[in-house]
Amino acid sequence: MCSRLQVRVRMAFGTVLIAAVAVALGCAGLLQTITTNAVTPGPLDKVVIDPAEVVLIPEARVLFTAKALDRFGNVIPDVALIFWANERAGSIASSGDFISAKKAGKYARAVTVEATQGSSIKSAAADLTISPGPLHHVLVNPDKVELNIGGSQDFTATPVDAWDNPISGAQTTWDSDKDVGKLNNGRLTAGTKAGTFASGIRVTATQGLTSGTGAAAVTIKPGPLDSVAILPGEVQAGKSQQLKAAARDKYGNMLDDVQLIWTAKNGNVGFTNRTGMLTAGLVARTFPDSVEVTAKQGNIERIATGSVIVAPGPLEQLVIGPSRIGLGVEMTQQFVAAGADKYGNRIPGLSLTWGVESGGGTIDARGLFKASTTPRTYSEVVKVEAKQGDVVRSATANVMVEPDRIAFMSTRDSAKKELYLMDLDGSNVRRLTTMPNGSKQTVSWSPDGRRLAFDVQDPGKGTSQIIVVDDKGEQQSVISGVQLAGDPAWAPDGRRIAYAAIADRNVEIFVMDEDGRNVTRLTTNSSVDEYPSWSPDGTRIVFVSNRDGHSQIYVMNADGTGQRRLLTDAANDVLPSFSPDGTRVLFQTDATGVWSIFVMNADGTGVRGLTPNTFNANAPSWSPDGKKIVFHTFRDGNNIPHIYTMDPNGQDLVRVTQGSFSDYSPKWAPRKRGVEVNADLLTVPVAK
Repeated sequence: MCSRLQVRVRMAFGTVLIAAVAVALGCAGLLQTITTNAVTPGPLDKVVIDPAEVVLIPEARVLFTAKALDRFGNVIPDVALIFWANERAGSIASSGDFISAKKAGKYARAVTVEATQGSSIKSAAADLTISPGPLHHVLVNPDKVELNIGGSQDFTATPVDAWDNPISGAQTTWDSDKDVGKLNNGRLTAGTKAGTFASGIRVTATQGLTSGTGAAAVTIKPGPLDSVAILPGEVQAGKSQQLKAAARDKYGNMLDDVQLIWTAKNGNVGFTNRTGMLTAGLVARTFPDSVEVTAKQGNIERIATGSVIVAPGPLEQLVIGPSRIGLGVEMTQQFVAAGADKYGNRIPGLSLTWGVESGGGTIDARGLFKASTTPRTYSEVVKVEAKQGDVVRSATANVMVEPDRIAFMSTRDSAKKELYLMDLDGSNVRRLTTMPNGSKQTVSWSPDGRRLAFDVQDPGKGTSQIIVVDDKGEQQSVISGVQLAGDPAWAPDGRRIAYAAIADRNVEIFVMDEDGRNVTRLTTNSSVDEYPSWSPDGTRIVFVSNRDGHSQIYVMNADGTGQRRLLTDAANDVLPSFSPDGTRVLFQTDATGVWSIFVMNADGTGVRGLTPNTFNANAPSWSPDGKKIVFHTFRDGNNIPHIYTMDPNGQDLVRVTQGSFSDYSPKWAPRKRGVEVNADLLTVPVAK
């Protein structure tokens, strides 16, 4: 019984069930046999895959597993399982680790597993659905377009996920660059501005709280050639440079498919070939309408002319002005300098460094020089440097610091009075005039100490003229015209001269410009008005008039108004002059019985004598600082006048001129001022 049961049951049941039956029948020996010879799975019948159907988003991951089974559904171990995937659906590792593809869709048999047992091969497959991911961006079609001005294009928009899978149900809105044209529900009409607009068309899609955007590039082509203009250009003198022109359509868009042909219209600008390569001339300046360009596009042709700026080349030379100057002690001169290239073209904007050598004075950073207190000639004392990059150029100027000087009349070389100049100590006497006829009487210095006005009287011819000469005796000019004029007095501003002249058979006071123009009469009466002299501020004029019977000192405003007598006495008072500070008036009088020098306050009070009545003292003149008075006197006898100086109180008389010459009418010179210079007017030589 136990033996039969063993065979029958082994063929119908698994190991555990057989053992249970054997125990129930009391066949203990059978249990040991069955356990030792367990039932094994049958041959491979099929393979199953899990999951057999799956839904994923793009690039999602899932693990597939598989089992090999016999026909009873028993799992067959140790069967080789091989996974592979439809490459359109995704990819899978040997372990069953699967990654879905990017494109949404349904993929039948997306994953297949194959089991092999001997010659038996079984397989199973899983289906895959890839659903779109969340809204990510928008695809615009076309994504780039090229249009003519005014052309149109329809665009479509597709909301998609991150893998460009279309998303349904999203809302879209359109927008465009302000210059690209007019957009209406996806239809663009191109504007008039040519160019490429990288995001000319823009779309925004929204789905719930998620949004995405997309764009299309728009290129708008310019229209046909309408105009051409030469662009501003600058080229260094003697150098070559390509000229440039802008060809445009009627909307102002630049064109790059235009042929340009160049010609030079002005030979001074230089030479240009047909392609516009200009070789500049040697003169730096702006040459208007000096080049011409012809633009051609197919059968269209346009012509334009334009200016060329020829700029200076590199710094080659430096010129200083003035290069030589004479100055009074402690007087100032503004120096200037101009740099230029090798062709003599000025270079603007150079930084200048000023310095002084040899102790001739001081100079500030702007080139304002102040002369020293020691008169002499200082060679190359002022130095200026200009730097342009690594190039340094310099220039120097000579300064003659001149001592105080006195102009005077003398007969030392002629029977006629001639005009002379000497240093304050009486040395360095030089003759300024040599006149064939007439005798000099009155002299007046210009405020800058560089020119003198004097009168020349020729009784034989009945003429009297005012002449201006520089302090070297050169550049003489008659400024009084046809008037019989004398007694010149230079105004403090240096632009006007007061003088006396014959008018209506009388002598009257006039004012004229320094060149003799704009003559204005100041006095009108039946008497003699003469010897005008200005106040330091130029607002008043003192003069002499005999309108009250004998020569007396009067004062008036510079326009001739407010005439009044300053001093009331019985003497003849002449040759008045204001002190440099305007508080006193110096004059000559015969109140003592001889010609004497007196001084009074500017209002006519405080009259006091400075010279004794033992000798004649004449023609007093203030020093520029008011600390000295110069005059001529006959105190040394022999009826020969000599020139002296004294203090304003009449003390400390010092004889200046020596010898047996007759020296008259001294005028203390203002310390020589600097001259006006302009860097733009400096002469710059052309370098070799």
